Amino acid sequence: MHELYNWEPLFTRQISDTNLLKQITVWKDIIIEFCSDENKFVITPSEDINSYPFTNTTIDRSLTNSELLFFLDEIVKLGHGIWANEDAKARFLVLVNTVEEYAELLYKWIESTGQLGSVLTVWELTDEGDTAIGTDFEGLERPVIDAVLNILVRQGKCAIIPGDTAEDDGVKFQ
Repeated sequence: MHELYNWEPLFTRQISDTNLLKQITVWKDIIIEFCSDENKFVITPSEDINSYPFTNTTIDRSLTNSELLFFLDEIVKLGHGIWANEDAKARFLVLVNTVEEYAELLYKWIESTGQLGSVLTVWELTDEGDTAIGTDFEGLERPVIDAVLNILVRQGKCAIIPGDTAEDDGVKFQ
């Protein structure tokens, strides 16, 4: 648990810019630690608002829904989260690494396993395929892997080959 988790002001959005920046960083750290410990990388704000870590029963404090959404939006800006549905803000995907870091990890793995020039399906690059087992990108949800692949496409390191379904989309690494 983060050393500031039982500090009552953590659960109220701070007014001072300096304190607010620190508070955003603390919430990012708390959320990433919680998700890593629980192996739970999806936050559903409407369901999770009344549970740990957003409610602290020890000090009888909770974030409000608007505060939680604010902190999650800030975590997106820091690169450690993606809204699975930006408009509704109903599912938040927590990222231990930034999308850029995942792109680098994926490409290094492709290089180290001799798969440059190969075509892999998106399915193989997620937890559904045996290929990804034990990798840092195992289990990434589709919006995250799409963002990772878009970075690699922009860098000229891969090309997307559309398949019959989204999971059948191919990725040729170069």
